Amino acid sequence: MGSGQQFNLRWNNHTNNILQVFMEHLNSELLVDVSLSCEGKFLKAHKMVLSACSPYFQELFKLHQLPHPVIIFNGIGFSELKLVVEFMYRGEIKVLESDLQTVLQTAEALQVKGLSTVRNKYDEAAAAAAISQHQQQQLQQQQQLFKVVSSNVDCSNTNSNTTTVSNNTNGNSAVAASANPSCTDVGSGLSHFAKTIKPVTDPFKTRTRLHKIVQACSCDIENLVFKYFLF
Repeated sequence: MGSGQQFNLRWNNHTNNILQVFMEHLNSELLVDVSLSCEGKFLKAHKMVLSACSPYFQELFKLHQLPHPVIIFNGIGFSELKLVVEFMYRGEIKVLESDLQTVLQTAEALQVKGLSTVRNKYDEAAAAAAISQHQQQQLQQQQQLFKVVSSNVDCSNTNSNTTTVSNNTNGNSAVAASANPSCTDVGSGLSHFAKTIKPVTDPFKTRTRLHKIVQACSCDIENLVFKYFLF
């Protein structure tokens, strides 16, 4: 070719045209060179398209270079196989939710690009949603338990009492109450703790702390404030 200025010639509808022609050739079985079989039915396709969309077919056609091979599949439904082949030609398909798992399983078995990893992402998203829902339920149960504890506190003695702050052997501050702590002190402490609840990361530790609150309320109300701030 001669030298000089170069021009870029581009067909904007090239990709769409190729996809359309591929589908027309598939539907009319024009220039097909491979047959896929399962459940006693046959589906004719093109080796070039299948090998471009699947490493499985690419390796298979390398090993068996026949003019028109017939590939028989066991354990695969014909409707799922047809949908997967359509995906390789079109790049998209519509699948009912009831058929989604079997279609993805077929795509994984045939190593179809764009579909073989979808099920893992789908399962991971479902698992994450289940974990989030479980944590939310645990949070609601904890808050409900605090409501029950607060409702069981004896509010008959409302005399104000003096509290002192001292340091224990570990250097942590503890709140000590006199013989008859006021209901206001107890209730405010429980309310403050209930408002600061976060989704549990250590369920055993949380249950232990809640158990101590219940014991304090049911067994020894006069030391409730002291026990509440120590655990």
